[in-house]
Amino acid sequence: MLDKIRSLVERKPMEKAEIERMLAAMNVQGDFDVAQISWRPDYDSFFYQQLSHRARRIYLFRDEYIFELERAVVVETPQLGNASILVHQASKHGCFSRRLHQSLKR
Repeated sequence: MLDKIRSLVERKPMEKAEIERMLAAMNVQGDFDVAQISWRPDYDSFFYQQLSHRARRIYLFRDEYIFELERAVVVETPQLGNASILVHQASKHGCFSRRLHQSLKR
């Protein structure tokens, strides 16, 4: 099942809550952190932890974590020593995920 989810995350951004629902529907329970699906051993968890506490929504996409905050969107690749962060104004109308998906189709 995790391989199927990894495959989906490679093709499109998936909200962390959506992945948690998928796992619950398949009776996968426990303290499993969905972020571990695309986590790599050399990642530094500091910024991920800080941003996840402030995020309205978290999306997994390829090797990135996308945090929808109240007033910004932060794309984090938590690689030790060279994390890349992009900050963008978030939409007030809750259409961030739709816009993100549309932009990736181009």
